[in-house]
Amino acid sequence: IPVGAGPAEATAIGNIMMQAKGLGIVRSLDEIRDIVRRSVSPEIFYPENSADRDQAYSRFLSIIENKLS
Repeated sequence: IPVGAGPAEATAIGNIMMQAKGLGIVRSLDEIRDIVRRSVSPEIFYPENSADRDQAYSRFLSIIENKLS
């Protein structure tokens, strides 16, 4: 399943936008969302290396199994 990830600065952007709302520069959450949507593009990640992922998952399961027994 492809995964979309926003910018690393998402917290700072949200903080700035809420300050802008508090100052009356923007009027609503919908307007904030529109501004952010037009300003930054998500990065899309596609699944790769399923063998590596399967191996890591098997290792994870064995660790969990050992912790529970």
